[in-house]
Amino acid sequence: MAGTRKSRNSPLAYLRQTIVSLPSDNNNASLILYLAALTIIVRNNRLKHLISSANIASDSLSAADLMQLTKEIYSQLSSFAGQLIHHLPRPECPEAIWKTTWQSLQNKNLDILWSDETTLGYTYQFLCSPKRSQSLGNLSQSDKTIDAQTLIDFTQLYTPDWVADYLLQSTIMPLWNEKISVDKITVLDPASGAGNFLVKAFNILSRLYIQEGATEKEAGKILLKQNLFGADIDERALAVSALALMIRSLKTNALDIQPVNLQSAADSDALKGMLGSLNRQWPLDHILSRKYRVVVTNPPYIGRKLLDRSLKQALKVAFPNSHNDLANAFLERCIEFAEPSGMVGVITQSSVLSLPSYSKLRESLLEKTAIDTCVELGPGVFPLKGGEKINSLLLVLKNSPQKNKIARFIDLTEIKDKPEGLAHLNTQNIYEIPQDTLANNNNYVFNYRCPRLV
Repeated sequence: MAGTRKSRNSPLAYLRQTIVSLPSDNNNASLILYLAALTIIVRNNRLKHLISSANIASDSLSAADLMQLTKEIYSQLSSFAGQLIHHLPRPECPEAIWKTTWQSLQNKNLDILWSDETTLGYTYQFLCSPKRSQSLGNLSQSDKTIDAQTLIDFTQLYTPDWVADYLLQSTIMPLWNEKISVDKITVLDPASGAGNFLVKAFNILSRLYIQEGATEKEAGKILLKQNLFGADIDERALAVSALALMIRSLKTNALDIQPVNLQSAADSDALKGMLGSLNRQWPLDHILSRKYRVVVTNPPYIGRKLLDRSLKQALKVAFPNSHNDLANAFLERCIEFAEPSGMVGVITQSSVLSLPSYSKLRESLLEKTAIDTCVELGPGVFPLKGGEKINSLLLVLKNSPQKNKIARFIDLTEIKDKPEGLAHLNTQNIYEIPQDTLANNNNYVFNYRCPRLV
């Protein structure tokens, strides 16, 4: 795994450099995303599933070919994405830009990335990255007023592959191992962004369906209808997520014309628009009005100091135990989304383990949930994104209390290669603690290294 991570991060840096060097107004951004999608389709021999009648040599695509194929992607995405297609319009650019953009994406330094649909998410993040510094300037003002778009721009932080893999394996597989049929394992990401968790959940669930007797094509069609669900305030990211899932479906010719289960968490009301999935009032037919067997997410990271007064007050009222950071308000909300005995997996900030301001949240976790695993990662988790300033934590829990539960804590704060450390655990970094002993600590601190110290 260490080799995989090293070989992927360098191409990611090159992808960012490539994307930033290309024109990126709204029209060109759509062009880049559609041509990135087409690159994945071509490199993984899925062109025949996209347009079987085409007489096109995939190794020498002209600008006219690119336009024709992108038109076909857009046409199929229109059915697959539903109303979200309006946020990823069909590009209208001069022929020369089509060809130069395509050639830029075919650089050999990027080859390793095109085997994975999640590369679309990184492409989208890099397209949005110039806006992040602008949003930070707005958030740093003392008397600020922010909106949903500012939050979207600032919190655009794509989940590393190994994090998504770990959280999904740790939440889906325990349920399946308890003999819960895969068709009953519904998965929600309430801050789904460009769909990294959903694409990887597709892969896991597809394998489980096949083990239960379905064909690969049948598995793809079933799970898109009844297993995968996502919501976000960034509607363009949701459209990218739909595109990634569509490309994944083409792998086994499992594409269905029914819209995928992705819905906007945005709202015309400014405050509700910023709360997104944290808002508890939704129509009965909305994805966020029901509960799920598995809830996983990489929530937005933004502390209280960067929030404006209206959002601070709204969070304090709605989430009194976790209002100091959007990420931990999302942790609390994820538990609400989970069915009784459902599984929750999030990456959040490790400050939740010890800060006095989260003592009530920790008390609630100890009383109402069974903590399966806490992996304290320290800094450096997010590639190419100033991750040294974020101390990250992977938290996996079951939404029901369990008597005599042994909570497992893993300390990787001193390990530089996090995925390698997680894949090959050293027993010296593992602490197994009776969960009820943590309730004896002052402020319910999860001081797992010396749990009986008050």
